[in-house]
Parts: sequence; structure tokens; C-alpha cells
Amino acid sequence: MEWLVNKKIVWRGLLLLLFFLAMAGPWMFDRIWVPAEYTCSAPFVRLDENFCGSPLSGFWLVNLLMGVLWGLRELLMGRMSFAGWVKEAPAGLVFLILWLPAVLNFFLLFKNSRRLQVASLVSWVLAFLPVLLAVLFDPVKQFPGLWGRWLYLLLVVAAIVLESSALSAGKSATV
Repeated sequence: MEWLVNKKIVWRGLLLLLFFLAMAGPWMFDRIWVPAEYTCSAPFVRLDENFCGSPLSGFWLVNLLMGVLWGLRELLMGRMSFAGWVKEAPAGLVFLILWLPAVLNFFLLFKNSRRLQVASLVSWVLAFLPVLLAVLFDPVKQFPGLWGRWLYLLLVVAAIVLESSALSAGKSATV
């Protein structure tokens, strides 16, 4: 377990690299109506008899946050009701939940505090649920081409194991 504590910068850097790789990969499809008699050519994929899909990367999730910020602007200018904005807010929360572990992991590369380690572990645990739900309840039957979110799910599991092991190893070393 000592190697885990001694090589924290290496495996945290690798986690960050894998995070960006997972975000660059396809997470979902932009569904486009294309009747069955027409073909879907690359990069489009046939999703069912009437729809093709264009793969969207995890970076597309930034649009969720932009939508929430746009809605906040509209709310402050009086062009949107608070109830209308509240309907938009959960999408931005998903974006924050998925990106928070990477931000905290980045800070852990430069400053290794126990409080930051705990916050990072909690953020990885929180990120597990939305991605697991996206994989389990995929409307296109867990299409294998959506490797970005599969990689993210594996990354979250690995990060939880590594961070919790590092926390417990660090705790026993200081006692």
C-alpha cells in the first residue's frame, strides 16, 4: 500500500488523462429522423428503423451548463419564470457532478490535503450514479459505440478504489 501513497501524483495524473479521454469519446446520440429506406452513412449510426444518430462527446455536456446559465440570465431579465428556470437547473447539476471530480483531482496534483482527498472521494462517488443510470437505462440498448461513458464509469470505479485506499493508507501511516 505504500506504493499507492508514494505514486499519488502518477495515478492522479493518469485519472485526469483518462477523464479527458472519456469526455472526448461518444456519450450519446443526437437523434435524427431518417426513414428506413435511406442509409445512415458515417459518422451517423442507425439507431432504429426510423432514426439515425450522430455521436456526441462528453464535452457536449457543457451545453447543459450553458443552458442553465442562459436560463439564469433570462430569469434575472424577467423573461423567464423561476419555475421555468428550475426545470433547467437539474441538467446543469449533472454537468457539475460529472466534472467536479476532475477539478478536485487537478488540485490534488498540487496540494495533497486530507480534506481535499475526502472531497475528491465524495465527488467520485456522486459521479458514479448519473453515469451508471445513463448506462443502465440507455434508450439505444447500451450501444457499444458509446465508449466514452463506459470509460468514465470504469474510471469512476478505479478512482473510488484508489482514493479510498490512499486515504486509509495515509490514515494508518499517521497513527
